[in-house]
Amino acid sequence: MADKPQNISLTAREFLYLGLDLTNKTVKSESLARDRFMAHYGTEPIVVAVMWEMLIDDGWTKKKRGCKPKHLLFALKFKKSYDAEMITALALGVDEKTYRKWVWFMIEGIAQLKTLVIRLAHRFKKDSHQKALMVVDGVDFEIKEPLSLGFSSAWFSHKFKGPGVRYELATCINTGDIVWFHGPFPCGSHPDLKIFRLGLKKHLLQGERCGVTKDIKGT
Repeated sequence: MADKPQNISLTAREFLYLGLDLTNKTVKSESLARDRFMAHYGTEPIVVAVMWEMLIDDGWTKKKRGCKPKHLLFALKFKKSYDAEMITALALGVDEKTYRKWVWFMIEGIAQLKTLVIRLAHRFKKDSHQKALMVVDGVDFEIKEPLSLGFSSAWFSHKFKGPGVRYELATCINTGDIVWFHGPFPCGSHPDLKIFRLGLKKHLLQGERCGVTKDIKGT
């Protein structure tokens, strides 16, 4: 649609003030409003607007009756703060059961978008014909020990000094876009090179190389 960018801009502005309303914040300037929005939801209103439009196009918003833009903000607020449900639900003016229902519904919807956004072919954007188009590294996420499987050093992450899972992420050098993910794998039994050989290496072109980054910890 020709007017899609304009619609996104309008939706972004609506999200900006909806986000402030949910947290009972009033500000004198739009610049300060954006700062407050990012502090609460972890990203800019325009990104939330694009996400919402993608969820609509994907049909996700029709899967649960009563789905509204504010429910996407519930999920982003949760992912930003990870506060106890009671605390965040109270701050947003809803009961815990309602908050929990919409948070996990919207998080699942966001996860469904990953194959639309993260594509290996996107590494060719703004390609200047260099041999290395991506930088790649493992990202460790701290978890609780899966006791049902018994204690094992296979989960141990040297980054946390405790149990974790590792994802491999590749980022396009020219655009900064995430173009590949692979995982999760138990940290202790899957070093970065092993994960690379299991997945991304098989998709590289003849003579293509990858750069590497410093260790990353996820939260």
